[in-house]
Amino acid sequence: MKSLRDRLQLNYFVFYLLIFNFHFSLFTFFARPLAAEETPSGALSHFSYSGYFRQETAMRIYNPVVFTKIMSVLRIEAHYTFSPKFQLTVIPWVYYDIAPDLAQIDSLSRIIGPRTVLTDSPSVPQIAGTDVGNLRGVDIENKNAEFRELYLDAHFSALDLRLGRQIVRWGVVEGARILDEINPLDFKEFILREVADRYLPRWMVKSDLYLGEWALEGLYIPDLKFHKPAPKASQFEQFQILPGTTVPKSNLENADWGIRLSKPLFGADLAVSYYYMWDPFPASYRSVFGLGGFGVSPDVVFQPRYTKVRVYGGTLSKSFGKLILNAEGALVRDKYFGTLLGVDPADPAQFFYGEIKRNYLKYAVGADFTLYSADISLSMQQQKILNYDPNIIQREYDTVLSLFARKPLRNDRLVPSILVLYFLVDNDYLVRPKIEYGLTDRFKLSFGLDLMVGDIGGPMPGEFTFVGFFKNESRMEFDLTYSF
Repeated sequence: MKSLRDRLQLNYFVFYLLIFNFHFSLFTFFARPLAAEETPSGALSHFSYSGYFRQETAMRIYNPVVFTKIMSVLRIEAHYTFSPKFQLTVIPWVYYDIAPDLAQIDSLSRIIGPRTVLTDSPSVPQIAGTDVGNLRGVDIENKNAEFRELYLDAHFSALDLRLGRQIVRWGVVEGARILDEINPLDFKEFILREVADRYLPRWMVKSDLYLGEWALEGLYIPDLKFHKPAPKASQFEQFQILPGTTVPKSNLENADWGIRLSKPLFGADLAVSYYYMWDPFPASYRSVFGLGGFGVSPDVVFQPRYTKVRVYGGTLSKSFGKLILNAEGALVRDKYFGTLLGVDPADPAQFFYGEIKRNYLKYAVGADFTLYSADISLSMQQQKILNYDPNIIQREYDTVLSLFARKPLRNDRLVPSILVLYFLVDNDYLVRPKIEYGLTDRFKLSFGLDLMVGDIGGPMPGEFTFVGFFKNESRMEFDLTYSF
């Protein structure tokens, strides 16, 4: 007799269509345009909203072939204008992914790289708490509801203030993340989600002061957040925050802060910036005491903690007719890099896997233009560690080349596109062809592939590759979006 899970898998398409039709009917009713006689008045005349409901489905194209995502997403952006000077913006979103309920978790989240196998006998409480359907203890995070942004805008004669939970972007080269360090990233789906969905919002105060053609932007961010790894043992796990990591408290004293000065000059938009922030990746501070003997392991002490870095940056954007050139660069000071092996000069018997403080440069150049009615973007980004030490795990140089192209057809109703990222040092690729088709002004279908090409790499730190590590997780994706 088939289990409930098996029956759900066999009847997936019926089940999926029922869910989608229910949500689609619900939002078609509540999000329908207002008729003339329903024109809001009074307080409602100050309220506006938009949003979308999306059904995202992904299927792995390598064995085991399985639906790895069947996620329903609702996102709403609402505005309420109290007066010409004050406006409230609320952007909630909620999602639920039913895929873990329909398939064996070991099929969704396979072992990609080496794992440490513990041979100690489990205790009775551990045995009692073991889930036979999830023996590897995969963390399942398939639902969430939160305010992506929630802020109040205040406008004065030469000053704008924005207070609340928000996402701020300082970069000008799309996807480069040279100066877009304000909001850390969520790696739950690696780098495959839309850029806006990957950022973690933060509570902050943002100010913009206008003095003629000069604009001075200030940020004060007491809400500390750091890069969020994919759930433990999940499909896209590539790193984890070590147990015992010292995390600074979110308070006024520990706050991140930054300033950005911009001005049009010689037909170009120029900006310089300074950002004093907590590094979104922790430094491990690993130490190994003693050489050990036959059958005796040396003592290893981990003291991971987050450290502060200083980011000095600048951006440039200039239009040359149909060509738009964007560039940005940054000098990052006081970054700690992990090392493979070292010896303490004061105590030669102490080996350590420690950290070395170095400065590094990162920069990017991008060009946007139109060719045969196709929109094309090319970019190059690179990082270089200054005063490089061969014991540093990270490479001295990292270079990424990218191509994005899209061509609207049939009065913009059919839009094929492709994104290609090439990681030069690892020699691996991320290739994302996609086709979007607008059934109506509100309803859109899309089909695409997420192809990760390259070598997985070795088991030691610094040996696995960024994209090739997930080469067997390449997938096809089908989305249905209703906008309102």
